[in-house]
Amino acid sequence: MNLVEPILFQAKLNPMALAICVPGSKLQSVSYGQLVRFIHNTARMALKSGIAPGSVVATYISDTILHMSLSLGLMHVGVTTLSLRSPKPVAEIAPDVILTDAPGKITSGGTVLNIDYSWLESGGPTAEPAPSYGDDGGICRIVLTSGSTGEAK
Repeated sequence: MNLVEPILFQAKLNPMALAICVPGSKLQSVSYGQLVRFIHNTARMALKSGIAPGSVVATYISDTILHMSLSLGLMHVGVTTLSLRSPKPVAEIAPDVILTDAPGKITSGGTVLNIDYSWLESGGPTAEPAPSYGDDGGICRIVLTSGSTGEAK
Protein backbone atom coordinates (compact mmCIF):
# COMPACT_ATOMS: atom_id res chain seq x y z
CA MET A 1 0.00 0.00 0.00
CA ASN A 2 1.28 3.49 -0.78
CA LEU A 3 0.28 6.83 0.69
CA VAL A 4 -2.35 7.49 -2.01
CA GLU A 5 -4.55 4.48 -1.21
CA PRO A 6 -5.66 5.66 2.27
CA ILE A 7 -6.45 9.07 0.78
CA LEU A 8 -8.64 7.46 -1.90
CA PHE A 9 -10.36 5.43 0.82
CA GLN A 10 -10.95 8.46 3.06
CA ALA A 11 -12.38 10.42 0.11
CA LYS A 12 -15.01 7.71 -0.35
CA LEU A 13 -15.94 7.82 3.33
CA ASN A 14 -16.02 11.57 3.79
CA PRO A 15 -15.11 13.63 0.70
CA MET A 16 -15.83 16.95 2.40
CA ALA A 17 -13.44 16.32 5.33
CA LEU A 18 -10.40 18.58 5.52
CA ALA A 19 -7.32 16.82 4.10
CA ILE A 20 -4.72 19.62 3.92
CA CYS A 21 -4.66 23.03 5.56
CA VAL A 22 -1.77 25.38 4.75
CA PRO A 23 -2.17 29.07 5.60
CA GLY A 24 -0.35 31.13 2.99
CA SER A 25 -0.93 28.64 0.17
CA LYS A 26 -3.06 29.74 -2.77
CA LEU A 27 -5.94 27.45 -1.78
CA GLN A 28 -5.46 27.56 2.04
CA SER A 29 -7.24 24.20 2.48
CA VAL A 30 -8.27 21.15 0.45
CA SER A 31 -10.90 18.48 1.15
CA TYR A 32 -10.27 14.78 0.54
CA GLY A 33 -12.61 14.94 -2.47
CA GLN A 34 -10.61 17.82 -3.97
CA LEU A 35 -7.31 16.09 -3.18
CA VAL A 36 -8.38 12.92 -4.99
CA ARG A 37 -9.41 15.01 -8.01
CA PHE A 38 -6.00 16.75 -7.89
CA ILE A 39 -4.21 13.38 -7.68
CA HIS A 40 -6.04 11.99 -10.70
CA ASN A 41 -5.60 15.18 -12.74
CA THR A 42 -1.88 15.33 -11.92
CA ALA A 43 -1.48 11.70 -12.95
CA ARG A 44 -3.28 12.42 -16.22
CA MET A 45 -1.13 15.52 -16.91
CA ALA A 46 2.09 13.67 -16.04
CA LEU A 47 1.32 10.86 -18.49
CA LYS A 48 0.24 13.40 -21.13
CA SER A 49 3.59 15.22 -20.66
CA GLY A 50 5.58 12.02 -21.20
CA ILE A 51 6.34 11.28 -17.55
CA ALA A 52 6.14 7.50 -17.38
CA PRO A 53 6.06 5.08 -14.46
CA GLY A 54 9.63 4.55 -13.24
CA SER A 55 10.72 8.08 -14.17
CA VAL A 56 12.66 10.20 -11.69
CA VAL A 57 11.08 13.64 -11.28
CA ALA A 58 12.55 16.49 -9.28
CA THR A 59 10.21 19.19 -8.01
CA TYR A 60 11.02 22.77 -7.11
CA ILE A 61 7.62 24.06 -5.99
CA SER A 62 7.06 26.94 -3.57
CA ASP A 63 3.31 26.46 -2.95
CA THR A 64 2.86 23.69 -0.35
CA ILE A 65 -0.56 22.44 -1.49
CA LEU A 66 0.57 22.35 -5.12
CA HIS A 67 3.74 20.51 -4.08
CA MET A 68 1.90 17.91 -1.97
CA SER A 69 -0.77 17.31 -4.61
CA LEU A 70 1.83 16.91 -7.36
CA SER A 71 3.89 14.51 -5.27
CA LEU A 72 0.84 12.35 -4.52
CA GLY A 73 -0.30 12.38 -8.16
CA LEU A 74 3.17 11.37 -9.36
CA MET A 75 3.31 8.62 -6.71
CA HIS A 76 -0.03 7.36 -8.02
CA VAL A 77 1.53 7.01 -11.48
CA GLY A 78 4.56 5.16 -10.11
CA VAL A 79 7.07 7.97 -10.44
CA THR A 80 9.96 8.57 -8.04
CA THR A 81 10.00 12.16 -6.83
CA LEU A 82 12.66 14.28 -5.23
CA SER A 83 12.02 17.72 -3.76
CA LEU A 84 14.72 20.29 -4.49
CA ARG A 85 15.59 22.93 -1.89
CA SER A 86 17.27 25.19 -4.41
CA PRO A 87 16.75 25.81 -8.12
CA LYS A 88 20.03 24.02 -8.89
CA PRO A 89 19.39 20.27 -9.36
CA VAL A 90 21.83 17.82 -7.84
CA ALA A 91 23.98 16.56 -10.73
CA GLU A 92 24.37 13.06 -9.29
CA ILE A 93 20.62 12.46 -9.35
CA ALA A 94 20.07 13.42 -12.99
CA PRO A 95 16.24 13.56 -12.93
CA ASP A 96 14.35 12.77 -16.11
CA VAL A 97 12.09 15.79 -15.60
CA ILE A 98 12.06 18.81 -13.30
CA LEU A 99 8.70 20.35 -12.39
CA THR A 100 8.78 23.93 -11.13
CA ASP A 101 6.44 26.80 -10.39
CA ALA A 102 9.37 29.25 -10.70
CA PRO A 103 9.75 29.78 -14.46
CA GLY A 104 13.28 30.72 -15.50
CA LYS A 105 14.98 29.78 -12.23
CA ILE A 106 15.95 26.28 -13.39
CA THR A 107 17.80 26.30 -16.67
CA SER A 108 19.66 22.98 -16.66
CA GLY A 109 19.48 19.44 -15.40
CA GLY A 110 17.09 17.81 -17.86
CA THR A 111 13.65 18.57 -19.18
CA VAL A 112 12.11 21.43 -17.20
CA LEU A 113 8.33 21.81 -17.13
CA ASN A 114 6.89 25.02 -15.71
CA ILE A 115 3.67 24.14 -13.94
CA ASP A 116 0.92 25.82 -11.97
CA TYR A 117 -2.47 24.96 -10.51
CA SER A 118 -3.76 24.10 -14.00
CA TRP A 119 -2.09 20.69 -13.52
CA LEU A 120 -4.44 20.03 -10.62
CA GLU A 121 -7.50 21.32 -12.46
CA SER A 122 -6.69 19.77 -15.84
CA GLY A 123 -9.55 17.29 -15.86
CA GLY A 124 -12.15 20.04 -15.75
CA PRO A 125 -14.86 20.25 -13.16
CA THR A 126 -15.80 16.95 -11.58
CA ALA A 127 -18.26 16.14 -8.84
CA GLU A 128 -16.97 15.38 -5.37
CA PRO A 129 -17.10 11.61 -4.77
CA ALA A 130 -20.23 10.57 -2.91
CA PRO A 131 -19.68 9.01 0.51
CA SER A 132 -19.86 5.23 0.59
CA TYR A 133 -21.56 3.50 3.50
CA GLY A 134 -20.93 -0.07 2.38
CA ASP A 135 -24.21 -0.58 0.51
CA ASP A 136 -22.57 -0.54 -2.92
CA GLY A 137 -20.32 -3.57 -2.41
CA GLY A 138 -17.36 -1.36 -1.50
CA ILE A 139 -15.05 -1.48 1.48
CA CYS A 140 -16.53 -1.07 4.94
CA ARG A 141 -14.66 -0.21 8.14
CA ILE A 142 -15.52 -2.37 11.18
CA VAL A 143 -14.08 -1.78 14.63
CA LEU A 144 -14.69 -4.31 17.36
CA THR A 145 -14.17 -3.33 20.98
CA SER A 146 -14.53 -5.16 24.26
CA GLY A 147 -17.14 -2.65 25.32
CA SER A 148 -15.42 -1.93 28.62
CA THR A 149 -11.98 -0.69 27.57
CA GLY A 150 -12.76 0.69 24.14
CA GLU A 151 -9.65 -1.05 22.82
CA ALA A 152 -9.92 -2.50 19.32
CA LYS A 153 -9.97 -6.31 19.21
